[in-house]
Amino acid sequence: MKAIKEIHINAPNEDNKYSLLNITFKIFMIQIYSLYMIKAFLIATLYFLVIDLTAINLFIVKIYKSNLPSFIEVGSFKPISAILFYLIFLGGLLYFAILPNKSYSINDALLNGAVYGLCTYATYALTVHAVMNIFNWNIVISDVLWGVVLSASVSALTVFTLSKIN
Repeated sequence: MKAIKEIHINAPNEDNKYSLLNITFKIFMIQIYSLYMIKAFLIATLYFLVIDLTAINLFIVKIYKSNLPSFIEVGSFKPISAILFYLIFLGGLLYFAILPNKSYSINDALLNGAVYGLCTYATYALTVHAVMNIFNWNIVISDVLWGVVLSASVSALTVFTLSKIN
């Protein structure tokens, strides 16, 4: 009987119409925030792909080729792994560096993006160096620095773009 009473109390009626309005407003705000997140993700993805693919072709492949053991094949591309990396990495970049930046501060975006890039790229490079003994310090340092620069740049550019279109 108690459960029925609770349901009746929470059912819509004239006394709690404002709570229904409040719920409707919250749903509307969630939809708006979802559109904002989609815009942010698409913008960040565009910047990330342009910057990262350019760097990969200009200097990253050269660094890897000149520093990896000869039995490691550089240049073989695995699209599923690349797509998964980009989706996961960009999701984290949005969550930790871009979306919390409500004031559209470029400095905050640079700092938060740089810290995220440092943590993620250092985790990968240092783990490969420690466990597999494939990466030398040249690759570790250049990879971590690239992660910092890339993440900071993408965060700042995305926040700047969002500030202009919102």
